[in-house]
Amino acid sequence: MPYSQYTNLQTLRQKLGITTQFGKLFTKLPDIQPSDWLLQTIERNTQNRTAYFNEKSRSEGIVFPILSELQYQYKFKFALYSGALIEGDKDLGLNGECDFVLSQAQQSIELERPVFCIIEAKDNDIELGIPQCIAQLYGANLYNEKAENFHLPVMYGAVTTGTEWNFLKLTEKEVFIDNNLYYLNNLPQLLGVMSHVINSFI
Repeated sequence: MPYSQYTNLQTLRQKLGITTQFGKLFTKLPDIQPSDWLLQTIERNTQNRTAYFNEKSRSEGIVFPILSELQYQYKFKFALYSGALIEGDKDLGLNGECDFVLSQAQQSIELERPVFCIIEAKDNDIELGIPQCIAQLYGANLYNEKAENFHLPVMYGAVTTGTEWNFLKLTEKEVFIDNNLYYLNNLPQLLGVMSHVINSFI
């Protein structure tokens, strides 16, 4: 079954042996100020009802500009892929497309080098997206080991509606889910969290 079939934490525990716990994932982090371009883009897209119509339009109108801004701020030291196919283990159902993938690479046509972060966009329900994002992170870890002969002891993920962001961290087979949400209306704080994640790997 593909990543989308992982819809609850119990299945992750039973099928993959992954345990989860909730807590505070980040201490106080410095804010990162958004560029005028990002502020204008977000304002324009949030005023346009199309940006809230469905998961795809939220991804394109809100999530992608935020990730693109970070890629620019970091002078393209990491690669950003939309809809990348990650084949972790088909027998375990760890295969399929991921909404957004960040990897330790220069940008290229095909996904390469270790994946370190997965961003999963959902319509209106953060909780429903968490099991799928965890499965994608675990599948990406298997992909790293298989395709790149590289193991990352820690990987980050996020589930977002565009306006709300929930972060999580995979360490081997244990997942820490942040009990804090981060919001689009506090963009400097959100960018600060994402910058912390990126700084952990590049």
